[in-house]
Amino acid sequence: MWLESFFSNPRGEYQPVNPWSLRKSARIKSLLIRIYSDIEGIQWQVDSSLRSHPDGIYLTHPREAGLRAYLHVHGQSPGRAGLHLEFPALDGRSPTYETYEDLNAARLSDILAAHFGMGYDIS
Repeated sequence: MWLESFFSNPRGEYQPVNPWSLRKSARIKSLLIRIYSDIEGIQWQVDSSLRSHPDGIYLTHPREAGLRAYLHVHGQSPGRAGLHLEFPALDGRSPTYETYEDLNAARLSDILAAHFGMGYDIS
């Protein structure tokens, strides 16, 4: 089931997490499900071990913990989201970050697909 691969618990090997059981706002949960349906095939998991705002959530690549994204709707216009991308440290350098604000769902899906799919074997 696609929800099982999307809402995995990072502490266990892909044990499903019910998205509606997360202590997050309905607005962020609905957005997560919507964007996931737009970019099937890209793998990530919800990192529920990190504390974050009720209107935000961390997503991680299942095999590259340093490849993360913080998706949030707090401080955004209705129907829009913010996104903070984290890239792993390479060659002894510090990790790098990118920040986007006021994204619609289509643009958000494009950025997440590129972020979680770039340069990593996600099959």
